[in-house]
Amino acid sequence: MARFEYFEPSHLDELHDLLARYGEDARVIAGGQSLLIMMRQGLLRPAVLISPDKISALNVILQQGNEMILGAMATQTQIAQEEKIRRHFPLLAQAASKVGSVHVQNLGTVGGNLCHAEPNGDSAPALLAAGASVRASGKRGERTIPLEEFFRGPFENALEPDQALTHIHVPIPAEGATSVYLKHVLRAVDRATVSVGVMVQVDNGGRCREIRIGLSGAAPTPIRAKQAEALLRDEKITDSAIEAASVEVSKNCDPLSDAHGPADYKRKMAGLLTKRALRQALQARPA
Repeated sequence: MARFEYFEPSHLDELHDLLARYGEDARVIAGGQSLLIMMRQGLLRPAVLISPDKISALNVILQQGNEMILGAMATQTQIAQEEKIRRHFPLLAQAASKVGSVHVQNLGTVGGNLCHAEPNGDSAPALLAAGASVRASGKRGERTIPLEEFFRGPFENALEPDQALTHIHVPIPAEGATSVYLKHVLRAVDRATVSVGVMVQVDNGGRCREIRIGLSGAAPTPIRAKQAEALLRDEKITDSAIEAASVEVSKNCDPLSDAHGPADYKRKMAGLLTKRALRQALQARPA
């Protein structure tokens, strides 16, 4: 692995200064599981690594008003075990608990998982279904990016070279909303062949008031299944409606063939997992 300089800033201002100074020569390292592998393989050769691990403001999980704020350095284990997340966002806890092995969950961070921007990551589809946005900052200021606009391509995100992702903002769902995350893998520690996150709110008459479906492994980037959502929103969710939505997902996704499976197989699995996730979310509604 090529030589590099290493910095551990203690405050956001120091992180911003380093990113402004080194720009495209620098990479922010979080848990490191993905970045270090790419460096060992020679796919990335940063001259500088910057670890925000000592910046306490980035290692938070807190509720402010009607949203939950996740620091970019919050680990998958923290997210899986946080009571407020398990209560308001079961799918986020479920997704975090399925990221690789326990060792990976203990070290891997939600911000690192999103910034890696792999097509089949776990955090992205769950957070897309939850309606999340991310906050990016640098010396020039900060901006908020809806998560569905954050992914530009395989392993490519919307951050500028002098910016870092600092926090993820997730709106607290309406009362009665339920959510589910499902992942199809060959082995439990594998990356997803396909995964789906569903957040759904249904009124007492069985009519869908809000629905979001996030997918990974179903396109070159994590995506929202907006055509399928449109079929269900403001309609009664019946078995035939769920079937139609799953068909729409399969029809409109554009997966890549890779070591996890051929595109046709992923397309079918995306529809099937959507169907299962919708049914499980409806079954989880309070009596």
